Amino acid sequence: MTLSEAASVDERIKHAMQNAEQGQITQYLAGAPALLERYRNAPVAARAVIAAAMDIRRLGHGPAIPHSLLENSAGNYLTDQQWDQLPDNWLEGALFYATQSLRGARGPLSRIRPRSGEVRLNEPHYRLADYLEQYGSEARQDSDVPSGLWYSLLSWAERGSFVPLALAAMDRRLFHVSARFCRQAAIGGEHGALVLVARLLWDCGRRGEATTWYRAAVTAGVEGAVTEAANRLWAAGSPQLALSWLEGVCKGNPAALAYAGDLLWRDGRVGEAIEWYRRAADAGDDFAQSFLDHAAIEPSRTDESLALLERRAEEGDVNALYQAAKLAEEAGRIPEMISYYMRAVRAGDVTAMEFLFRLGFPDEGEESCEWVMRHAYLGVDELMGLEKMRWPVMTRVADAVRSMDPGSQSARHSRRCDNGLEPDGRLAGHWEVSLPGAG
Repeated sequence: MTLSEAASVDERIKHAMQNAEQGQITQYLAGAPALLERYRNAPVAARAVIAAAMDIRRLGHGPAIPHSLLENSAGNYLTDQQWDQLPDNWLEGALFYATQSLRGARGPLSRIRPRSGEVRLNEPHYRLADYLEQYGSEARQDSDVPSGLWYSLLSWAERGSFVPLALAAMDRRLFHVSARFCRQAAIGGEHGALVLVARLLWDCGRRGEATTWYRAAVTAGVEGAVTEAANRLWAAGSPQLALSWLEGVCKGNPAALAYAGDLLWRDGRVGEAIEWYRRAADAGDDFAQSFLDHAAIEPSRTDESLALLERRAEEGDVNALYQAAKLAEEAGRIPEMISYYMRAVRAGDVTAMEFLFRLGFPDEGEESCEWVMRHAYLGVDELMGLEKMRWPVMTRVADAVRSMDPGSQSARHSRRCDNGLEPDGRLAGHWEVSLPGAG
């Protein structure tokens, strides 16, 4: 039996093949039980350090864990009595225990030593053993994260880990913690985090603040920020605000003018749409000019027009997917039409979803409600608004949102945010988050 065949019937071998370092499968299999035993039998300080490392990794931190983060996190896994009884050199002893090799394999933690020519680290960093990382993600997935760990991460986490940590905090309804991670990520140059804060504020009903963060994202050149904000305003029943938003950011951005035309076109306001397309074309938007040139599309030019729309979609224009679907429908190219509608739905286009249901795809069966909520990135207002479409499945979606268990994963993503929670589980009060550079 080959190793691959053995892996197909033995999960341990499969896991070893996927995670063993440099193909050292035998050493991995021999060391895994020893790693778990060493963790379970560790002195209290060493066990706390290893447990902290497991939680740090399962929350999304990168594999290189700073010494300072371990030092300031381990105490969250000790009782007051255990903490008070620790010797002064407790961390050195804990790391010595955790970094000892086992049966030729790495210990629970390994000191990362940069090779010649690699970036030098400003302090020691450690890597959690792959097996313990996997064990922690499974055995501790339902365990509460100590509240103090979030604050340690805010102060000591590596900059490249801020966005994953923000998403982990958001999933647990720790909204002000998530916003602080996003702000730090944006300060470090990850400008897409500005949009994450905008989404969070929008779903919390703080739309004025959300628009400010969207505007900052536009200024920073975040792709899709212009259209996402316009889509949210339009879906919330404020088409004039959406157009005003696009008008306000159109300086140096003719694509915003073209997108206003897109929104008006699909709303049936063709005359107004053409005027916006003309303004966009005059400002140098090639797509708007192409759209005007092909306004009366001939069947022989469908491929060319779809190619133009596909390029626009690749640039982040969700509405281009909707337009491509309509064009494919008019040309009788139904499989392509469904594909474009599906892509638009996954990007959060409520109108595309409505058309799919009108076409009977998916059907009105019991799984359709879950399908809607799984495939569309929508805030609670948009999900509730589906009820207005007067289709049975849309009503079921709205009912599902109303009846969600507040602690369920879907509820954490979809229900109205309010102020969220504190890391210790208490309801959070009103929180503020300032734009980078604003103090």
